[in-house]
Amino acid sequence: TMLRQRLGRTPSSSSMPNRNSLESNNLYILRLVALGASALIVFSLLFPQHSHSFFSQSKYEGTPFCDPKTGICGESPHEASPRTVYSAKSQEQYDVWWNFHAQLNRSAADYVAKRKQQPQDARKRPLVLLGDSITESWLGTSMGKPENRTNGVADVYQDFFVQGKHSKIGDDHNPQQQWDPLVLAIGGDQTQHLLYRMQNGQLLPEYSNDTQAVFVVLIGTNNLGSGELPTPSAQGVAAVAEHVLRNTKGKLIWLYLLPRGDAFRLPALCPPRCNAEGKPFSSFMPAIQQVNAEIPSQAEKLKKTFGEERLSVLDCGQKFLNVLDTSGEEVQKELMPDRLHPNAAGHVILAKCILDCIEQGS
Repeated sequence: TMLRQRLGRTPSSSSMPNRNSLESNNLYILRLVALGASALIVFSLLFPQHSHSFFSQSKYEGTPFCDPKTGICGESPHEASPRTVYSAKSQEQYDVWWNFHAQLNRSAADYVAKRKQQPQDARKRPLVLLGDSITESWLGTSMGKPENRTNGVADVYQDFFVQGKHSKIGDDHNPQQQWDPLVLAIGGDQTQHLLYRMQNGQLLPEYSNDTQAVFVVLIGTNNLGSGELPTPSAQGVAAVAEHVLRNTKGKLIWLYLLPRGDAFRLPALCPPRCNAEGKPFSSFMPAIQQVNAEIPSQAEKLKKTFGEERLSVLDCGQKFLNVLDTSGEEVQKELMPDRLHPNAAGHVILAKCILDCIEQGS
């Protein structure tokens, strides 16, 4: 009320304020602005942690990954990048990503130290699993924190990869045919984030230069889930595969993107990713299929450069598709309850698919 009176907006105010009253009003407004700025400064000095969170949070929430008007995305799928204001949903997530990235670097270093302590003839073959949340699920976590949707997945990891109970050709007398696994994955990562991690501490020479090592890559669905187009996403996936082959001496198993049925996420991507009618797309599957369709030709180019025997392209996704009923579900919810991440039963399928491919080529 005081402000309205000062501005001459109450019934008792003159309809034609004079010059002195206008100057008085302007001075009053400047004092209010100065008072507000002073309050913000005092708040930031007294509570720096909260003020930083307040300002940075609005920055992250207000920055979409792809510009709604131009469709241009803030990060390039084939150029290494950490999480940025474009790909982190909050300051907290940004900080968590950097902390978990550092934790994975320590895990890689600890893995190397452990292997150095083992006699050469007792070392098992390195099996390095690279990717996003689907691959991180092997650890039972999401961005380093326990996650309910991963219940039982760590047990599958132990059975298939650590203990080798289901290996067709491994036994206690031939440890070279069992596996020494290492998971280097962060939930929500896109291709550019994996490129960054590999270039900054997660492809160490001690296992990268091992000709017996096997690297498994599953990455790219989060590029699409963030609004990136299929062709640039496919280029990003190919850039990851090329980086692994160029910077290691072992074998690469390059997985096709798994199917996903979480179409409820698509409205948030429109604009800019809308159909011809300006409405959200109804499925991720056409984009998934387009990325996967570009993988074989990219793989052939890499085989010509790095050798046929060093690269296998693997489709583990067919068993996740829902093709037996007309419920409208695109994936089997018994294997992907959230329509994106395989549960423990789904990871059994993944583990068998990966090991069958490795052992057939061994």
